[in-house]
Amino acid sequence: MPYEIYIERRDEDGRSVAIAIEKWIDAIDSTEGVRLSQGDVNIPNPRTGEIIAIPANTGDAEVFYEAQNAWLPTFRWSESGRASFKPKADFDTLDSQQRRIASELARKLDATMVGDEGELYS
Repeated sequence: MPYEIYIERRDEDGRSVAIAIEKWIDAIDSTEGVRLSQGDVNIPNPRTGEIIAIPANTGDAEVFYEAQNAWLPTFRWSESGRASFKPKADFDTLDSQQRRIASELARKLDATMVGDEGELYS
């Protein structure tokens, strides 16, 4: 299973607390370089070439990646009140665009970035 990082809120006891979808949307709307998904994600099957459509959820978001000059699906919203994303190869570098945007969203939501194994990212 691919590694994921979650943007989530924690209470004083360290338990996950849901982020309201309205707060998530407000954070996206006020952050440059990210927007709500504009539609389903279409991915070609590498073996058959068949196009597979993955429906976007309300709250899913895209990031504009300058290197590709394109909006690409990045954040998946969960009804549990948190977002997840797969870190790109450059996530651990200081100039990671994905990390900068994820950090800004987390800050605006008074949330943290937490890895699959419980590690915290800033």
